[in-house]
Amino acid sequence: MKNEEVISKTQNTFNIELPETKIYNQAEKGESYLCWIYAYISFIKPLICEKLNIKDKDLDLSINYIHFFDRLDKTNSLYEEIIYNNLSFDNNLDEKIVNKYIHNQGSFCNVKEIIQKYGIVPDSEMPMNINNYQPIVFDKIFREKIKKDILEILKLTDIKEMERYKDKCLQENYILLSKIYGQPPISFNFNYKDINKKEFRHNNITPKEFLEICFPDDMN
Repeated sequence: MKNEEVISKTQNTFNIELPETKIYNQAEKGESYLCWIYAYISFIKPLICEKLNIKDKDLDLSINYIHFFDRLDKTNSLYEEIIYNNLSFDNNLDEKIVNKYIHNQGSFCNVKEIIQKYGIVPDSEMPMNINNYQPIVFDKIFREKIKKDILEILKLTDIKEMERYKDKCLQENYILLSKIYGQPPISFNFNYKDINKKEFRHNNITPKEFLEICFPDDMN
């Protein structure tokens, strides 16, 4: 059978209706470097709306919250690689090690891991900060800070001392990231009405509790 005949006999109309979902204009906002987070949110939003029985427009998830903890978690991974793998750190090697962790890139799986570890919050609880739109400037400052941390860690010889210093560095990173991305909420209220106008109130919940409320069971 010729290709033309196959094409002519192929059904090109379907009765599968895809749910309407928000389209994020990342390029307009200067957030194209966060495409991997947007991709996951676009995937999971319809499943959340189905579980909560709400419309897509009734809930936005915080891209900013995910990006904050992704950056913090990467610095922790970098410190631990230096400490536990007994790596040296010189002018030839330092950029390779830092580049491995200190960047804005990620993947679909990265987002899932961050959400499972730190939870998630509505966008209203941690919206994008205007300072986020200068990632190159902040990255340069952040990278230099991390390099100094590594050099200080390598001056220590005892693992316990290294771990204590690592914790100190992570606290500093948390504060620095908070100045750029905003302070992640520890708890918040989440109240909504579903499509049937039924009210639901969840007061003083944590990001991990919010995850349990809104995410499909097989996605947690």
